[in-house]
Amino acid sequence: MENARTNRTRPLVFVTNGDGDFLLAMQQLLEDEGYTPVVMELIDDPYPTIARLLPDLLVIDFPYQEMLAWDLLDRLDANPETWAMPMIATSTDRENLDRFAARTSHRTSTEIQLKPFDLEPLLYLIAAFVPVGEPETKPLA
Repeated sequence: MENARTNRTRPLVFVTNGDGDFLLAMQQLLEDEGYTPVVMELIDDPYPTIARLLPDLLVIDFPYQEMLAWDLLDRLDANPETWAMPMIATSTDRENLDRFAARTSHRTSTEIQLKPFDLEPLLYLIAAFVPVGEPETKPLA
């Protein structure tokens, strides 16, 4: 049975955040590293896109006092195809990250990142979750 992951040649990483500049930087960095990035501002509802694409990894921002991210987590947990999806949670609020860790204890692949953070360690973390395969080489003619 085919699904959204069947014919993928590059790992798909879905990133949602409220900062458009951060999203643009992540899109460029992930492309440069060999990923297929999908970025979306948190003000939009990312769930339909996630459920359709079934990304290999989610990077979701959990802003202070913002319910959209928590609603998204509830919807991901309710879907058998997304409830165990690997996820990195980011936030400027340590309590949000602690709450995320408690709410996602059923997931085997989660990580938290307290903001602000440098993008390079985040890229290493992404690579640990979904490594990019070696590029295919063609023999010289």
